Amino acid sequence: MKKNELKAFAKINLILKVLNKRTDNYHNIFSLMQKIDLYDVITIEKKTENNIEIVCDKDLGITQEENIVYKTAMALKEYTNYENGALIKIKKNIPVGAGLGGGSSDAATTLILLNNIWRLKLTKDELHNIAIELGSDVPFFLESFPKWVYGKGEYCQKLDCIRKVNETLKQTGFGGKLLIIYPKIHINTEIAYQKLNRKQINIKIDENTYTDLILDYENELNSSIKYFFLKKNMCNDFEEEIFDLYPEIKKIYDDLTELSDGMARLTGSGSALFAILNVNSNANAKIKKLRKKYTAKEKDYLLIKTKFVL
Repeated sequence: MKKNELKAFAKINLILKVLNKRTDNYHNIFSLMQKIDLYDVITIEKKTENNIEIVCDKDLGITQEENIVYKTAMALKEYTNYENGALIKIKKNIPVGAGLGGGSSDAATTLILLNNIWRLKLTKDELHNIAIELGSDVPFFLESFPKWVYGKGEYCQKLDCIRKVNETLKQTGFGGKLLIIYPKIHINTEIAYQKLNRKQINIKIDENTYTDLILDYENELNSSIKYFFLKKNMCNDFEEEIFDLYPEIKKIYDDLTELSDGMARLTGSGSALFAILNVNSNANAKIKKLRKKYTAKEKDYLLIKTKFVL
């Protein structure tokens, strides 16, 4: 890719637990997040004029000022007192409102590119501090590693042993291949959290809470067959509420669960679902059947074959 261009990868949540509501109206979460090979492309041209211009190849139904990429550029200008501007082009491939993190990824990628193009020389910590003010998922996208993500999303810890997971998946025929079905239902994340109805539980949730969770998971991960670790532990606390609200999403989940022998989940607050595929089974025939079923209604569904990004 060109020096002024970067891929903004989507993500899936292999694990997503919502612990409780915080006093600042955010929620404490605990998640294992993994980038996947589905991406938007961000291209930036430096401008001498002191303004930010956003050009997107798809109508997102929002004003330029409401676009998180615009907010990102303005936050960076304010933080650094940078006087010039930029033309930022977005080639949009990640579905909006799907739980795949497209907006957050675009924001993080814009931070990284502008830091280079404007020669600001901000540190990772400085970029992280700006990122968390833009959105809970944005810090995760500043690096390429799979991570444990916790707090309201501001804390990220690299998971080195995910490579062991993928090595084992390849050996067992599950080589990081994914099928995503997006039913083109836009789910508002704030409403999804409201439906969960998590209370401001007066329990102590601090760094030790997350350290203990990570330690327990990683001890199990290192002592078990990795495929079975994922099959046992993959979860998403939003599923019950989202499936009740949208029975058509539950039907997709059932289809993907059958396809993947139980290796399917909702990602984020939805509405996209993913399945980790066994390429050594008769999955291809099942995929063709699903593709025929859902692409017959292509105005309502989007099927995406992709893989993990390592």
